[in-house]
Amino acid sequence: MMEDVVLVTFNYRISMIGFLSLCDPSVQVPGNAGLKDQVLALKWVKANIELFGGDSNNICVFGESAGGASVHYMLSTERTRNLFHKAICQSGSFLHEWALSQDAIELSYLLACRKGYKGPKGNDKVILKFLQSLPAEKLVEIDELDVVARHKGYVFASVPTIEPYESEDSIITKPLWEFIRAAWGNDIPLIIGGTSFEGLYMYPILKKYPDILERFLRKPGKLLPNDVPLEDNKKKSATLLEKLSTTLTKEHFGDMKVDRENILPILDYFSYRLLWHGLHRFLRVRLKYATKPTYQYVFDFDSPTFNHHRELFCGGDITKGVSHADDLSYLFYSFYSKKLDHNSIEFLTIQRMIKMWITFARTSNPNCEYVSDWEDIRKAGIYKWLNIGNELKFVDMPKIFQAQ
Repeated sequence: MMEDVVLVTFNYRISMIGFLSLCDPSVQVPGNAGLKDQVLALKWVKANIELFGGDSNNICVFGESAGGASVHYMLSTERTRNLFHKAICQSGSFLHEWALSQDAIELSYLLACRKGYKGPKGNDKVILKFLQSLPAEKLVEIDELDVVARHKGYVFASVPTIEPYESEDSIITKPLWEFIRAAWGNDIPLIIGGTSFEGLYMYPILKKYPDILERFLRKPGKLLPNDVPLEDNKKKSATLLEKLSTTLTKEHFGDMKVDRENILPILDYFSYRLLWHGLHRFLRVRLKYATKPTYQYVFDFDSPTFNHHRELFCGGDITKGVSHADDLSYLFYSFYSKKLDHNSIEFLTIQRMIKMWITFARTSNPNCEYVSDWEDIRKAGIYKWLNIGNELKFVDMPKIFQAQ
């Protein structure tokens, strides 16, 4: 490790084992077991970290993608109050449409059917008995939604949900906006941001399922995030959808033709739809409710050889752009890492990232030898971020993001 800190990582249950949700209280599967694992891990750290040389009164939690959304949940549930003191959300918030199941009960039934269930719908005891008869390996297989589920708007199969009833360890029992207003995490410092071309991770999905792209091109209204408020009146809703989708299409694509041969604009749109839209909503929440600083960044360092997730998602088809998760290569040594020249810009970027993150973890302020004027959004505004590229500089976010 490059810095003298105590780093704790942990696993939690995922897939159906982590996020199966059933309505019947008698079967005791309300959902969010994976989040409850995280709460237990944080309690363990709080109780034991001093035995490892840590400070139980100076704990920072951070995560990326689903980990970032998990951090947001931990910032909001009363189960974690005072278990940590600052947080970093990288490319993740629970305000993304993929971070909360809109119908976990229906999804649980659909997933059981995909694993061979032939019984009645709505009988949780029978469904659970069937699932318990399966090998654990089958339950934790990657849950890939079929075309019907994807067309219904489901993004991922097994994610957190609003639990159908209260239990002694409930995490989410009411609409997220009610959590946001009263979240204890509003009173601790936060770093939040993402990468400059998050949507590159969608490239293999669009290659495998070209119907997704065709669907968007046929019905531009599908481009809108699921949380866009519409009128109760269907005619007014249709008019509003058309107006908003036309504006969004013009802002993102201009006069460019979007098709399978010119896919970059639609991938850039997914940067907004699936990641930056939710992050920006989170920023607005912090601006309104937070009492402690919020620091915003975009990771924009485009290395031809060290942006491993772009290579993983796109192969040699796309060789430029900073993909979802590319920032992780500059914080952690991984399977894809390789030895760097200590005079390289890649190594300097690693030094910068680690120093800013560690300084924030220690002091609740990321300003350090590499950056001295990173300001709270209450002073800098939510439309200006620290651009982490070949240089560290403060720039205005793209106008399309400002329109959210």
